[in-house]
Amino acid sequence: MLSGITDTHALVWYASGASNKLGVAARRIFEAADRKDGSGMVIIPTVVLHEISSLLIAEKIKLGTNLADWTRSLEKHGFLQIVDVSAKWCCVRTTSKTSPILSIA
Repeated sequence: MLSGITDTHALVWYASGASNKLGVAARRIFEAADRKDGSGMVIIPTVVLHEISSLLIAEKIKLGTNLADWTRSLEKHGFLQIVDVSAKWCCVRTTSKTSPILSIA
């Protein structure tokens, strides 16, 4: 299974159809997760949702719906997992080489 932890820009770009802005590895992981067949999983830290909220307030992005509905659609996806990231979780994740950060690279 391909998996990765997304940052704000990667999630916004993929969700808005601008996946061409993503690096090859990040795009592959998002596409695998979108197949919903267990071949991919994208972890979404809650801070990413906070940053998206800030971008919406600043009118830097548009979602096409309100943030609550958009977040519910992420939760229902099945292979996009919203995670409340704690310091302990970060320490555990840094010992794993299987989940890269999905960034603009």
